[in-house]
Amino acid sequence: MKFLKTAIVTTALVLSTGSNAEIISVDWNNAGDNLITRDLSTGLEWLDLTETAGLTYDFVSSNLGDSGFFDGWAYASTSEVEAFFNSAGGIGPYDYNAPSPFNDLVVQDLLESWGTLHSHNTQRFSNFVTSHIPQIDWHGTGIIYYSTNTPAVGYMDADFTSGGLFNSEGVPNVGHALVRVSAVPIPAAVWLFGSGLIGLIGLARRKKA
Repeated sequence: MKFLKTAIVTTALVLSTGSNAEIISVDWNNAGDNLITRDLSTGLEWLDLTETAGLTYDFVSSNLGDSGFFDGWAYASTSEVEAFFNSAGGIGPYDYNAPSPFNDLVVQDLLESWGTLHSHNTQRFSNFVTSHIPQIDWHGTGIIYYSTNTPAVGYMDADFTSGGLFNSEGVPNVGHALVRVSAVPIPAAVWLFGSGLIGLIGLARRKKA
């Protein structure tokens, strides 16, 4: 019985280790395009910001339904974005005006995987739109920003156009945070450990009998 308890604890530790925060790049439409960032921690997938940069809010939102160009995707909430930052290894709260030095490498990884929309000298950044609406006709926005001195991830809630954010006018350096649930099944390692654990339980009961 002691062995069984040890096996259960070991299995739990391995499973928890295997489900640590982790993001990987996978393909979307074509082999090798790496236009999706898959969050193995939350089971969500993020469309590369370069695919929606400069598009209007009206265009993107009207193409989220059946047969639309972004069919299957939806605007991410700020809580989903924050969980994404956490999965990349970040530590919140995420305040663009008060950047954390710890998130330096996190910012660089996110810019590499989720997409860089602007580069100039030591500066690289990507603005993105979320589903959050802080004011009438505004849509909440965030930013991943890197420079030599001030790497930052956070929210801005800024309005980039006088007529409302992207309703009829796109902005080149701003993309849209589109997310969907991953269709990838539970990793084989989980099934392997699960079946092994069931076998151990059966063996222990057999010995007891």
